[in-house]
Amino acid sequence: MTTTSAARDELLARPYRLFFFGAALHAVVHMLAWTHFLTGGPLPVAGNPLAWHGYEMLIGFGGAVITGFLLTAAANWTGERTLAPAVLVLLVVAWATGRVAHFLGAGPAVTGVADSLFLGGLVVALTRVLIRANHRRNYRFVPIVALLAVGAACYHLATAGLLPDWRYALLHGASDLLLLLMVIMGGRVIPFFTGRRLPALEVNDPGWLGNTAAILVIAALLGRWLLPDPLAAALAWFAACVVLARLIHWSPLGTLHEPMLWILHGGYLWLSLALFLRGGALAWDWMPLSTALHAVVVGGLGCLGLGMMARVALGHGGHALQAPAWLVPAFVLVLLAPIPRLLSAYPALFDPQVLYLLSGGAWIAAFALYAVGFAPVLFGRRADAAR
Repeated sequence: MTTTSAARDELLARPYRLFFFGAALHAVVHMLAWTHFLTGGPLPVAGNPLAWHGYEMLIGFGGAVITGFLLTAAANWTGERTLAPAVLVLLVVAWATGRVAHFLGAGPAVTGVADSLFLGGLVVALTRVLIRANHRRNYRFVPIVALLAVGAACYHLATAGLLPDWRYALLHGASDLLLLLMVIMGGRVIPFFTGRRLPALEVNDPGWLGNTAAILVIAALLGRWLLPDPLAAALAWFAACVVLARLIHWSPLGTLHEPMLWILHGGYLWLSLALFLRGGALAWDWMPLSTALHAVVVGGLGCLGLGMMARVALGHGGHALQAPAWLVPAFVLVLLAPIPRLLSAYPALFDPQVLYLLSGGAWIAAFALYAVGFAPVLFGRRADAAR
């Protein structure tokens, strides 16, 4: 086997490689276009720019991150390959087609079909490998991803006028699903990684606290749609406190000298803050609900996404799980990026355009560093195989 064919086989054997690079590239290109628009420039997008931005952050960027992670994790859980190389290529092409078509305004038919193939393929692949291995513990991820796929399809049906215009409600629902997914998955991996790397911390992760956190988050997310605002706000604050209590059990301050760990703890902290902000938005009119949504996506998904994209690429690429010096600024930038974006909701106090540039610039720089720095890792052979 030639070196080229070996590298190609390795590339197509591990779903995270193409999806993580695609996610980083999308994060940079999308945010460049969006920041340009927010600061007064044109945006050649057909339809509603706000809906386009929300959908692309949740389904375009978020979909690529969770697909790369879940398909790679499922292979580890079950010991089986999740996708044949040809199917992986099909999913990547479908994802990329959806992004380009959505930007160019090709219409909900093209984008909807592409994203249905992409997300539907993820659901089928994940379900198939988990059922075949009888890996019941992780069945919980299937309905979350399936609901995300259904929500994306309904978004395009609403855009086409075949459903009522529920697009913003669907985007908030997608944000809720990603929040729940990160609370559950973060609760699985963060204490495990922390305890294995820093055993002296004696990380404590009571099972009852994890179950309580998941149940309360589900209740808080449903409460926003089903309960009066004061009750929904109280439930969101209660869930935020429990998520924060769980994070404290993992000794986050003890990880400050380990960037590969503190970025994950920081992402989980943003999830707790998102729930606090959701409660504030429901309780007080002066706090917009978009603050909570940006805390979930820019904060939680940005930090946890970048942290896991780095960790998986290094670990599965045969490299030491040590953050290169150039990666630490990327972690700092993505951790801080949500702050100016949240403050921009108060134009009477701050100049929104300056804050848009600060937040968007931090996000762009963080993921550009990842894309450039990790390209050799993602597209090359495993470090141990190349020796």
